Amino acid sequence: MGEHSCHIKLSFSMHGIEREIDMHINYYTQDDYGCDQRIIDWFTECHEEALDKYDERNRLSMQKESFEYQEKNEREEYERLKKKYE
Repeated sequence: MGEHSCHIKLSFSMHGIEREIDMHINYYTQDDYGCDQRIIDWFTECHEEALDKYDERNRLSMQKESFEYQEKNEREEYERLKKKYE
């Protein structure tokens, strides 16, 4: 049989998270994919970091929308009361 090793370069880019890695791996058919577990672990780590960033952006966006909606309602109420007492 012989050695089934290779050098690979991987790039990951998602939701503003960008990562690159160089690996020397062995190809083997331990599972259906024949993929080195370190690749799966690296991708999983990058993916989780990207999703965390996405969730944080989404949370901030929703906070901003809520604040703007509340501010708009308060301005309308102020104008209504201002007209009422003028």
